Amino acid sequence: MSKPSHVVVFDFDGTLIPSEYISLFFVIESVLNKNYQEEIQRVRNTYVPKILSLTVTPEENMLLITSPAEIYIKSGLTISQAKQALKIVNLRRGVLETMAFLHSQGIPIAIISYSFRQFIEIVLEENKAGNFISQIYGANLVVKNGLICGYRPETFVFSETKGVFSRRFARQHSVPAENILAVGDSAADFRLGYLKENRLGIAGSEQEKEEIKKFFGEVVITENFDPVLEWLKRRLNTQTA
Repeated sequence: MSKPSHVVVFDFDGTLIPSEYISLFFVIESVLNKNYQEEIQRVRNTYVPKILSLTVTPEENMLLITSPAEIYIKSGLTISQAKQALKIVNLRRGVLETMAFLHSQGIPIAIISYSFRQFIEIVLEENKAGNFISQIYGANLVVKNGLICGYRPETFVFSETKGVFSRRFARQHSVPAENILAVGDSAADFRLGYLKENRLGIAGSEQEKEEIKKFFGEVVITENFDPVLEWLKRRLNTQTA
């Protein structure tokens, strides 16, 4: 098998899935009791704005992942319950076509996300997209007999480390960092990929575009993935000519 010319890395929440879901954390809340829901909401309302304004501390970053994980453990959440909750989550229109195109071109795909890896895998499987993904970088839960009972901090992904995981993925495929193409949707993706000009942002409005444009080489206002596929084709053709 020939060495790929590029790799592509995607954020997940708000990028591969529509922003209406907010995040997989939010969707999972639906199967928790009210007290646990309120506890997670307090954490999210406190720290997510700080992530988007890039003012979050390392300790707060950690809490945003460990707090929900601890609640899942306390509540006795099972993977079966998570699957049931996540059945409502669809990928953006055009994501499957985009992944199929990249796969046909021999371009490896990774997902790099704050979210929990098992939840991402469930959504990809439900949407028949799992076979297109080479690697998922996300917080890894410990599951025994279907019950969530722990987590592995060394697998956590933060805004500041998305570039680290991007370059690691590229090295695995012997692709230079300059040939990482990245797609995200917020300031939290300011390190996704490597070069700013190789980073595409997705926005839902002109206001969102203005808020995130300094972090991306280009920003498109869209609810579907058609402009993303066009951008990827253009970047691949331009850089491999």
